[in-house]
Amino acid sequence: MKKGFYFLLTLLVFWGCASQSENLVVEETGTEEEKAPTEAVAEEISNEPASVVLIDVQVPHPLKETRFFRDGSVDTWIEYVYETESAVLLTRSNYNSDGSLISVYNFENIDGKPVKREELDGNGRLSGYETYGYDESGHMIRKSTFNSEDVAQIVSEYTWNSEGDMIKLSVLDGNNGLLSYVEYTFEDGLPVMSTLYGADGEKTNYFEKEYNSDRLLVRETDYSASGNVDGFVDYSYENGFLVMEEHKNRGGGLVRKYLYENDEYGNPLKVSLENNKGITLEMVEKTYFYTTEQIVAE
Repeated sequence: MKKGFYFLLTLLVFWGCASQSENLVVEETGTEEEKAPTEAVAEEISNEPASVVLIDVQVPHPLKETRFFRDGSVDTWIEYVYETESAVLLTRSNYNSDGSLISVYNFENIDGKPVKREELDGNGRLSGYETYGYDESGHMIRKSTFNSEDVAQIVSEYTWNSEGDMIKLSVLDGNNGLLSYVEYTFEDGLPVMSTLYGADGEKTNYFEKEYNSDRLLVRETDYSASGNVDGFVDYSYENGFLVMEEHKNRGGGLVRKYLYENDEYGNPLKVSLENNKGITLEMVEKTYFYTTEQIVAE
């Protein structure tokens, strides 16, 4: 049982933290929506030093995600509903190809951040829920998952450094017993390594990340605890946008490939999964709406 759990956590860390292939397997979390910076128009702040510059970024919010079988027929789809003025996510509904409801996630938000997410089945019955806690800087520090009878199932605890980087993720059972944890290493503001440990503190495996001169992730390598390569992922870009990721075995042989078709801001509109023979296995198409936010230029 532990081996299976570590495998699940490995997938979460490997694909969830660095790979966009999760566009094909959407995570139902209460975290903020993915933000993709755009070509921006900069303006100096009149009441700040001249060196401080604001830039506009277009923040994407998914409206619908549709999953297709290889023959182009619809498998499932997801619809999102937001609070109109703040663009805060309120509900996420999951449907079968025939339009029947699979499940609904309802979000309770405070100051624009989700603090609770309820899961209802297709008949409107409560299946379970999650609660979220944050520190004073707004970083999520605890996520607790409960069943419909209010019994805690899994707890995730997050640790952040002073630069705002998540440096540790601990996974606990419903009684707060440690199951496993991951430590993240950063260099020059970029995550370069994630190391997984079991409840006994023994290293199980680790991942190393490599970047190009534009600070774009180009390779992620999976190592066993003893340092043997178990596999890796190569990432390819066009105009700074991810267009392909190739998942390979330890010998460099292609296992599967994800192809991305993006909008003008670099957000994936279509993601196709191919096997090692180039045959499409499934596709996901996405639509968005955008809000404009200002950030300080680096």
